Amino acid sequence: MIDVGVLGATGLVGEQYLALLENHPYFRLTFLAASNPSQHLSDVCKNAPRSFAHLPVFSVEECEKARNCLIIFSALPSQVAKTYDWLYAQCGCFVISSSSLHRMEEDVPLIIPEVNLAHLQLLEYQRKKRKLHQGGVIAKPNCSLQSYVLPLTPLHQLVGIEAIVVNTYQAVSGAGRNGIGALDMIDNLVPWIKDEEQKSSTEPQKIWGEFLDGRVAFADIPISTQCSRAPLVDGHMAFVGVRLKKPLDNAAIVEIWERYRPIDFPSSPRPLLQYFSAPDRPQPRLDRSLGKGMAISIGRLQKCPVLGHKFVALSHNRIRGAAGGGVLIAEAIKSVLALQ
Repeated sequence: MIDVGVLGATGLVGEQYLALLENHPYFRLTFLAASNPSQHLSDVCKNAPRSFAHLPVFSVEECEKARNCLIIFSALPSQVAKTYDWLYAQCGCFVISSSSLHRMEEDVPLIIPEVNLAHLQLLEYQRKKRKLHQGGVIAKPNCSLQSYVLPLTPLHQLVGIEAIVVNTYQAVSGAGRNGIGALDMIDNLVPWIKDEEQKSSTEPQKIWGEFLDGRVAFADIPISTQCSRAPLVDGHMAFVGVRLKKPLDNAAIVEIWERYRPIDFPSSPRPLLQYFSAPDRPQPRLDRSLGKGMAISIGRLQKCPVLGHKFVALSHNRIRGAAGGGVLIAEAIKSVLALQ
């Protein structure tokens, strides 16, 4: 078993990490840290799993308490993560961070395990550049990307993509506990999320990029995005238009999705991509928890008179897009780097 820790353990994403790490076959949770330290996790986290309730919650500054942890899941706010993610990496930990500040740094791998595990090679260059003796920082992408990058990846690998247009409708839980209030979302939709459109159009280009000579050469795919906050508890929906480099009929695309199984780790859903033929699916309330929240639901694949193809996709933002995606990255790191 590998000892792991969670930074920001009492936030929404931190609580989700706790739920997913209970009884995990690879990982043993031994360290918790947050901005509100406490003698016991149960004192500050009402939803804590019973098996972790006795663990103390340290201040995030007490990185020496995590000296036995090989992997750290960081759910810290970006301005705090900017300092402490690297501090824990300097202690020899692999830090899997949710912070957007790391994602575009040239020596930080931005990982979706099914798509670009080869980018973990960046860690070797990161350690040399930052003088780390082991470990390093690995970034987790923006939560909304999962809904459309994963269905588009096998198409990109098979025939190539020329252009993408995406509109996302994102759940209020994606803004965290201090985000937009529930009452503000009743009978409402907010057609703007700060910095979201830039992240949604540039991060896929890095994820689909090619690892060359110690750096990632971004994929040359224009991506136009619009991002809105929708009155949903959980679940990010993407309405996608795509122009492929070679023609594919709809039946071939659905078959590609249904056969796509690039990895097999404990958190890998089976199937990864599930297509619904019913015209009113996917729906967040019905489909966001597919594959224990790690699968992508797809529907309404149609011919598009402008781009060629269009479809709708759905992902669970707190699981696949956040903590579940982080745990899957850790499972991949353990296997790819043969950690013990």
